Amino acid sequence: MLLAQPIQSGMRAPAVAARTETGDMAVIYVPDASALILDTRSLAANLMMEWVNVRTGDRTIGFTAIQRIVNLNIVAPSAGDWLVWFRQSHELNTTRNQA
Repeated sequence: MLLAQPIQSGMRAPAVAARTETGDMAVIYVPDASALILDTRSLAANLMMEWVNVRTGDRTIGFTAIQRIVNLNIVAPSAGDWLVWFRQSHELNTTRNQA
């Protein structure tokens, strides 16, 4: 999923990524706010992406439906460490359960 580790002077630790086997959920921990370049082809279609501020728990929507591509560029909303969370939206789950 991560094509390369972000490089910044003074970075405390590398970014770490994990996903479910089916690709319907994934997370990336980014210890220092930075730009990431991702390969999202291994993720399920139509996942939403949220930035989670690990210091406060606040969430910021990044994409409502990610593209499954190589070289998806994302940038943290502000300084500090962040969690990037790819998941199915509640609307997609509701629609899928009604069908």
